[in-house]
Amino acid sequence: MTNRTVQELAEQSYKYGWTTEVEEESAPPGLSEEIVRWISERKGEPEWLMEWRLKAFRHFMRLLGDAQLPTWANVSHPPIDFQRIRSYAAPKPKLELESL
Repeated sequence: MTNRTVQELAEQSYKYGWTTEVEEESAPPGLSEEIVRWISERKGEPEWLMEWRLKAFRHFMRLLGDAQLPTWANVSHPPIDFQRIRSYAAPKPKLELESL
């Protein structure tokens, strides 16, 4: 399947007649310490967990800087542009009524 064929299929509307619209909250595109903090805040994580994630992020960035992405999968693909990826998306919470 060519990239053009995949793109054409991705742009088609759903042909079986129904979809479910879900409002979502998503992180801005990109990968940075700011995004890691944003995600941690949205998830209500404790400070120690956010620091652990930031430590992992910094290590990952060092690997990227040294061009040491994992090779264990033994696949060939174009370079990944991490600045175009949204790292977090979740449905917006429904409003909770205090009384009926």
